[in-house]
Amino acid sequence: MFHKQGSGSTAEATADTALVTAQSGAQTGAASAAVTHGASSNIFQSVGTITAATTYEIREHGIFNASTGGVLLDRSVVTAIAVNTDDIVTWTYQLTVTPGG
Repeated sequence: MFHKQGSGSTAEATADTALVTAQSGAQTGAASAAVTHGASSNIFQSVGTITAATTYEIREHGIFNASTGGVLLDRSVVTAIAVNTDDIVTWTYQLTVTPGG
């Protein structure tokens, strides 16, 4: 799983295929994104750490299946998070799946 962040503030939509304004270099790959169970076995959890390459405000986060391009699995708009170059942000993404479904 690959976490990416950006500065786009457009509301989430089911038709989203990418971040609105992805930040160049603002992503983490499988090497630093841990994929585990959450609090129970039916919760998929991915934790990724991103180091900011520049100063900006994070307003969106996405989880993808590839580091370049890839399929956007989910996108979230967040309250603005101001980051400076070399600031570290850790994202935790959880997906709960209905057992037996």
